[in-house]
Amino acid sequence: MRIDDIEVCQPITELVSFLIKNDFTIIEQKIADYHFHEVIIKMKKDSSPKALDISIEKISQPKPGTFFCECHWSSLIIE
Repeated sequence: MRIDDIEVCQPITELVSFLIKNDFTIIEQKIADYHFHEVIIKMKKDSSPKALDISIEKISQPKPGTFFCECHWSSLIIE
């Protein structure tokens, strides 16, 4: 996965793929820091919510709907 000229890290790419398979859509994606390849991705659920068990190495969830990767400090926010 790429955003502009930045290669998105594997943990965030894997999380995005998982969420898309579970009926989520990307609503915004931007680069927060070109040097560190840090990205911010916002997604939304296309249908009624259901509980998802998300367990991806190097991805933490400090609060519901917010995910961070340990490798590039990228974030994914569910709105």
